[in-house]
This record gives sequence, C-alpha cells and structure tokens, in this order.
Amino acid sequence: MQTIVQTTEVLYLFKRCGIYYFSRRVPLDIQGEYSTKRISFSLRTRNKRTASLGAAHLASELDSYWSGIRIKRMVKKHIHRYTKKPDATLSDCIAQALTYLNLALNHFKHPLVQYV
Repeated sequence: MQTIVQTTEVLYLFKRCGIYYFSRRVPLDIQGEYSTKRISFSLRTRNKRTASLGAAHLASELDSYWSGIRIKRMVKKHIHRYTKKPDATLSDCIAQALTYLNLALNHFKHPLVQYV
C-alpha cells in the first residue's frame, strides 16, 4: 500500500492585507538580465488554493524561461560547436542546439518542458 504525503507549504507566496503575492529571488547567474534581485507582484486573490496554484504555475514558467536564457548563453559562448556553416546566424545555432538538447532530454525521459 502506497502512502500519499501532502504538504501544506506553499513556495513563493506571502500574504499582505489579505491578498496573496508571488515573490521569487532572481538566480545570481540571471540577475544581469533584470534591474532587480527579486520578482514580486500581487496575485489579486484572497483564496489560498487559487494563489498556490498560480504561484506553482508562475514558478514553473520562470524556471523554463531562465533555462532558456542559460541555453542561449551557452550557445553564444560555444557557437562554433553547433554548426559547420560559417555564415549561420545565432538563431540557426540556437534552434539546432535546442533540438539536440530536446533529443537528449527525451532519450533520458527527463521531465523538462520541450523548448522546440
């Protein structure tokens, strides 16, 4: 028999004057892309369940977005490794690198969102 563990901890949420807010620190390696070290805004709800579902979705979307930034940086740094065409554009190289990454992730059944 399998036991299901339910946690009540909700990440990236805080409550002010009865309204739930989303707040998350920008990772150090991504902070150069932002003018602030923390992303924080109102979820415009007083319902904890709605807020926690929204925060979980936003956190997932941010993780995907930040992964995309990291991948683009990696491709820029090592652009010559991803193409043999001397006149290839950066977007061509990024598309090719993301295709290779998706193939690798799918091979290992990794749960990340597909980027291409």
